[in-house]
Amino acid sequence: MSSFEWTPRNTLVLLLALLFTGTLGFLIPLYFDQLPEVRTGEWREIDDEISLTSSNPSYQLGLFPYLNDLRIEELYTNGPPVTISALSGYNDTSDEFELAYCVLTNISRIENVFLTIDNSPDSWASIFLIERQDEDVQVSFRVKLWDRVPSDYIIKYFPDPISFILAVVVIWRISRLRESYEIWFLCALIIMTIIAAVLAVPWVGGSLGGQFKLVYEDEIVNRQLYSYTLDDSSSNVSIDLANFDVGPNCEMRIRNVSTGGIPLHLSIQNASRFTLLTLQNFTGLGYCGLLLSEDGNPSYELQLQRLSQDIDVDFAVESFRRVLVPYSDSFPSMMIALVGITLFVIVLASASRFGRAIR
Repeated sequence: MSSFEWTPRNTLVLLLALLFTGTLGFLIPLYFDQLPEVRTGEWREIDDEISLTSSNPSYQLGLFPYLNDLRIEELYTNGPPVTISALSGYNDTSDEFELAYCVLTNISRIENVFLTIDNSPDSWASIFLIERQDEDVQVSFRVKLWDRVPSDYIIKYFPDPISFILAVVVIWRISRLRESYEIWFLCALIIMTIIAAVLAVPWVGGSLGGQFKLVYEDEIVNRQLYSYTLDDSSSNVSIDLANFDVGPNCEMRIRNVSTGGIPLHLSIQNASRFTLLTLQNFTGLGYCGLLLSEDGNPSYELQLQRLSQDIDVDFAVESFRRVLVPYSDSFPSMMIALVGITLFVIVLASASRFGRAIR
């Protein structure tokens, strides 16, 4: 076996072999740096006061990409009520939202009960739309926004031993050629190698070196389903939530309220019989939630009142905590990576086949 010599041909072979490894080494951190979700995951608190008039009847609260949670913690008006709608499905063309999770009318105060919107990892964030009803109104509110991605998440570079093995394979295959390269073949080989590396980086690097990203998700600790029928014989129902087991370091919320589109009257009281929230002509929450407790097992009472029609009401009470879980859209990136790996195999095979053909 002849020893390696620093001939022009062997120098080009070595550079080509290192090109794949070098491309991986530079592109993996570059790829992660360009992820749109690389932001600090923390609460952002907003205190504001707005005026809703006939010329400015509404205010959009939200429209933040990759938002995990949007909470109205306090809201007060100077007397006249407002309507709060939870909207999603933003359409860039029409500049409108296509889906309404819920519409809450005649709201003049929210305190000690947080109105929340949760978003899926792939969705554009929902918003709260605050609207004037019949009179001009001053609205003061305090909201908190929670980014889905934390400040820290695991990223590891492509393992050096694997990069070295790839380099050795490329060097060995191409060094088997005994004649000089044609310029068209060398250029084609370089271009194909670069394309293969670019396609293979996201999935191969993430799978072998660590997760793409970690995101906050809600882990349900305890969940109870409730179902009631409100009719002439039973037009009011009171549900005592004092015995619901929230659990340590957990939050408590009411979710998935469904009324079949028939309005009812809903109110929430604390242990002192103080009304925390009143929702009139209420028809459901969708992806919204009513956050009742951040810790412990406080006493709450949920009151439901039939209005004009018989109604079946279903809802869930949940306790949950935030946990970090890996998230990546793995299937599309895996398919792209397979294309890149296939192209890399073609490069190796072509080096021998075409090399012999041009001797």
